[in-house]
Amino acid sequence: MGSGGIDCDGPIQVLMCSIPALIIYLVGLACFIGKAWRYRQATNVVAATVCVVVCAALMINVALACRYYFNSEYQSVCEAPVAD
Repeated sequence: MGSGGIDCDGPIQVLMCSIPALIIYLVGLACFIGKAWRYRQATNVVAATVCVVVCAALMINVALACRYYFNSEYQSVCEAPVAD
C-alpha cells in the first residue's frame, strides 16, 4: 500500500545512483560504438544499442526526479517554515 505522501528528500537519492551509472554506460557506449565502427561486428552494435536504451531510461528517471522536485506541491509542503 502506497502512502501517497510527499517525499521531501529531493532528487539526491535518485541522482546518487543514476549519475554514476549514466557515466559508466556512456563510456561503454563510446567504446562499443568505436569497436562497431572499426570491426563491423554485430555483437558490438547490439551492446551499443543496449547502452543507448539504458542511458535513455536513466535520463528519463533523472528528469522525472528533478521535475518532481520543482513541482509546486513539493515546494509548498517541503519549503514551508517550521513552527517553533
